[in-house]
Amino acid sequence: PANSYIIVEGKKDANNFYLENRRRGWLNGLKKQQVKFVYTQFFQKAFDKLKEFPAIILSGPPKSGKTFNAEILALNFSIFEDYQPVLIDNPDEIEGAFEFERKQIFICDDAFGKYALSYRAEDWFNKLDRIFNLADSSHLFIFTSKEYIFRAFLNFGDENAKSLLEKIMVESHNYSSQEKLAILKRYTILSQLSENDKSSILSNELALTSHRSFSPETIRAFFANIDDTKSGTQLEAFKAHLDKPDLYLSTVFQKLPQSKKAALLSVLCTVENSQESIYKTFDSICNDLKINTILNSNLEFYELDDSILRINKTDKIEDISFYHPSMQEFLTRQLINNESTK
Repeated sequence: PANSYIIVEGKKDANNFYLENRRRGWLNGLKKQQVKFVYTQFFQKAFDKLKEFPAIILSGPPKSGKTFNAEILALNFSIFEDYQPVLIDNPDEIEGAFEFERKQIFICDDAFGKYALSYRAEDWFNKLDRIFNLADSSHLFIFTSKEYIFRAFLNFGDENAKSLLEKIMVESHNYSSQEKLAILKRYTILSQLSENDKSSILSNELALTSHRSFSPETIRAFFANIDDTKSGTQLEAFKAHLDKPDLYLSTVFQKLPQSKKAALLSVLCTVENSQESIYKTFDSICNDLKINTILNSNLEFYELDDSILRINKTDKIEDISFYHPSMQEFLTRQLINNESTK
C-alpha cells in the first residue's frame, strides 16, 4: 500500500496545512457541542466495532445522530489514544492526508453521497479496496452514510463484498426509551428556556420521546432555533415541531433579514465549503439582489453558527456548511418551487 500513491511533497505540505487548520476548527466547534452528547448503545457498538475493525460504517436514517456519534468517537480516540483526527469530504482526500508514521483517524460524513451514490458502484468498490489496504491499527476510518444510499451500494456488490461491509456496519436507529429520555433531558436542561418551560417539557417526556419523529437531530434543531421570548408556550411549540419537524426551516428562513437569506443561499450555491469561495458567492448574490450588507460579512455567518450553519474556525473561518442536510434540502425545494424570477 505504501507504493500505491505518488505524493508530491510540496502539494502534500500545503494540503496538510489546510487539513490541520480544518481539524483545529472542527475541534473548537465540537468542544461547544460535546456537552450535549449522550452515551448510547449505538456509540458503544461503534466503539467496539472500531476496536475490532480499522474501518467502520455508521449507517441509518436521516437525523439519527450518525455524524455526532462519529465525531465524538474520533474525539475519544484523539484524547485517550493519541490519534490525529482528519476530516475529509470524500475518499479522494485520503491520499493527501495519509501519514504512515502517524496514528490517524479519518472521518468522512455522507461518504457514499448526500442523496445518491457519488460515484459509480464499481469505482466505489475500487476506492474501498484501496482504503482497506491502508487501514490498520494506526490508521482508522469512520464513514457515515444514509441507510438507503448504503443499501443501494450493497446491492451492487458481490457476496464477499457484501459480507465484509455488513460486518463493519453499525446501524444508528433503535434508540431505547431510556436513551431518548436522556437525550431530551440533556438538551432541555442545557437550554436557555425558563425553568417553567423546562419543567413542563420534562413533565411530558414520555409522550414527547414516544413521538414518531423523535430523533437526536430533530431535538437539536428545536433547541437551537427556539424563540425564548415566548415563555410559557414552549411545550406546545415542541409538540408542533415534532408533528412537522422540518416546518421550522421555513419559519426560520422567512424571518431572516435578506442579507442572512443571501448568506444561506451562498452556502447552498458554492461547490467548496471554504470561506473564500462562499464569500465570493455571497457578494455576487447580494449584488444581484441589490442587498445592502454590513461592512463585516463575518457577522452574517457567525450569527447563524450552531443553529443553521456549522462554522469550523481557528483564528479565521476554515469552512462553512449547513448544520444538517435538511436545510440544504429545504432551500433546494424553495428554489425549485419559486415561480419568481429571483
